[in-house]
Amino acid sequence: MRPLFMALTLLLCIRLEAQVSITVADLPQNGDLYYISNANPFEELELGVTGADMLWNYDFLSPIFQDSSVWVAPTETNPAYFFLWFDADIAEESGQTIDSEFFTLEDLYNFYKKTTSEFSITGQAGTITGIPLPIGFDDNDKVLDLPLNYGDTYSSAAGFNFDIPGIGSWQETRNRTCEVDGWGSITTPLDTYEALRVKCVVDIEDIFTTDGLEVPVAYTTNEYRWMSPDEGIPVLQINTQSILGLETVTAVIYKDTLIIPTSITAHSNLSGLSLQTNIIQNGTLQLIAGGGSDRMVSAFITNMNGQQVSEVYNGHIAPGTSLSIPVSSLPFGMYLLVCHQENGVAQVLQFMVAE
Repeated sequence: MRPLFMALTLLLCIRLEAQVSITVADLPQNGDLYYISNANPFEELELGVTGADMLWNYDFLSPIFQDSSVWVAPTETNPAYFFLWFDADIAEESGQTIDSEFFTLEDLYNFYKKTTSEFSITGQAGTITGIPLPIGFDDNDKVLDLPLNYGDTYSSAAGFNFDIPGIGSWQETRNRTCEVDGWGSITTPLDTYEALRVKCVVDIEDIFTTDGLEVPVAYTTNEYRWMSPDEGIPVLQINTQSILGLETVTAVIYKDTLIIPTSITAHSNLSGLSLQTNIIQNGTLQLIAGGGSDRMVSAFITNMNGQQVSEVYNGHIAPGTSLSIPVSSLPFGMYLLVCHQENGVAQVLQFMVAE
């Protein structure tokens, strides 16, 4: 009987050791740079299965495009955001964009409080039509309760209210309820990790005010994060929203390495224009005009979702010449250069801004 008891005790110890814990030491540090791949959200994903000693397999995910996540000291951000510095310990330069019917917030920064007991968003900042705007939260939005262990639950209520010059105002309340509902091993295209799964249900209500008219927008987002020791950011995050009563995946993001393709295929129905290189590392895109006649070209850059991020040129390009297009202001990622000729024919050239 004694050997059986010892064997069961040993087995229990082994299983307990597999239940990892996440502490403040496992989170991003100043100067960290991570590459994040965005995968197809229309893949069939099973999110309802979780619990103890799980084997999650997401090695089938493939990147559509990549982003970077750069972590800096709050004081390294734009001085216009200085009042956000006091409540934050670290800031993330995500390069992401928040789009609404009324405005677009670009070059997004998230400011975080990072202590031994919590990892919380204290504010956000970005630019609207080039104007830097800091957004301080009334209360912290607790993303992770630390130390994080299987079975933990926590919640927070946060919000903000600020004026948007020339547009109106934006007020938001968000109520977050989270549970660490699984532990086990997760495999992504990059690696296999021991991890905890954290599910957060975030109820959000936005009120946009413009010209005296209030427009309320309410929705619920589910955030699934797989956190692993020493990895800094989630090794996988899946976001969903309830659309027509169904939980619909809106984002699939996983930690990755920088992918630099040897070549990128350009989809084209207009001959004569090409890029000197598809991978831009010096901040300048070179558009080359081939043979033929002088042509009138209107060119602009979009992200991979088709949203225009800049207008770069409107004029003539002579055969055998090149046009230098500055792209140093664009965050790391994949983009499309869309060139329209005066006869209505268009050419789309794909390129990557690499850090």
